[in-house]
Amino acid sequence: MIKKNKKIKTIILIVLLIALFFIIGLNIISISDFKNSQNEKQIKIGAILPLTGFAAARGVETQQGIEIAIEEFNNKGNLQAEIIYGDSSADAGKAVIEANKLINIDKVKAIIGPLASSPAIAVSEIAQNNKIIMITPIANHPAITKNKYYVFRTIMTSDQEGKAILKLIRGQNKKEVAIISLNNDYGEAILKVLEKSKTIKIISEEKYNLGEKDFKSILTKVKSLNPEIIILIGYSEVGTILKQAKGLGIGCLFISGAPFEGEDTLKNAEGSAEEVLYVFHKTTQSKESYFYTNYLKKYEKQPSIYSIFAYDSTKLLLETIKKNKNNTQIKDYLLKNIFMGEGRQIKFNNNGDLENPETVVKIVKQGKFILYNQ
Repeated sequence: MIKKNKKIKTIILIVLLIALFFIIGLNIISISDFKNSQNEKQIKIGAILPLTGFAAARGVETQQGIEIAIEEFNNKGNLQAEIIYGDSSADAGKAVIEANKLINIDKVKAIIGPLASSPAIAVSEIAQNNKIIMITPIANHPAITKNKYYVFRTIMTSDQEGKAILKLIRGQNKKEVAIISLNNDYGEAILKVLEKSKTIKIISEEKYNLGEKDFKSILTKVKSLNPEIIILIGYSEVGTILKQAKGLGIGCLFISGAPFEGEDTLKNAEGSAEEVLYVFHKTTQSKESYFYTNYLKKYEKQPSIYSIFAYDSTKLLLETIKKNKNNTQIKDYLLKNIFMGEGRQIKFNNNGDLENPETVVKIVKQGKFILYNQ
């Protein structure tokens, strides 16, 4: 009788253990389902920006545009977006480290940025190899998107910018030009376009490296050649070049590209940027738009092109991810559709570049960037 009772107890214990494992298994499945359900309600994207270093001011402005787009998206419904930032310091090596972290550790769905051509070229290779969507708001070298079917940009290419600069020069009825160019991918790309032109006579080409602060020897050499126009190809450091040019008594016309526009340029120039002409992107800013009103309210200043293009890139990316399941579908959707940006229409060509972006000419007047009436 005792053996029979032990046998019954053993059977009951086995049944209880089986039931317990079954319950635990169900809980594991339900937790997994819950996590999957949670993930379906969240979009995780990354952004690689220069949040420290010489380009930090522009990186922060880009971040501000992204934040407005994230807030707008999250206020619309149950699907929520999360952004993870990586700091490139405008350095290609650091940008690559951040890209690998965002893709392999943070498991982001897509990447906004990087800014500047050299970091963007480096990260575009990683994005393409991993079939991760990348949209850069501010980087225009042709190599960024060439044969990169998952890479897009919402800014004109360097070829388009170079042609706009040439058109501006022709409009001044001047031909002899000196070029002072940043020795990097962006500078080389613009320089290549200018060198091919038969409508200008380049009497001097001078290059400088990123981080240089003393341009007096270059400027003294250029001054001795008496150019009609000096073309400045670079970022905010061109403000320092203008300041030193003024100190040397150089009074010819200065022309620059789209990166010229920035408060950091004017700060570096210390009043020496007056009358500088530069090509820029055409946008029609509505002061009643969600972006403008909320940006002004949150940051208490006018949005820059970095903020505007970052907002556009983030908004169209989130809207596209919301409607498509995988990155191949996202890529195809971006190529097939037209998006309304902030004061402009965005249509990508098959290369992931803007189709026929419009440009304008602007000038510095009384410390402000305004449209130039030719």
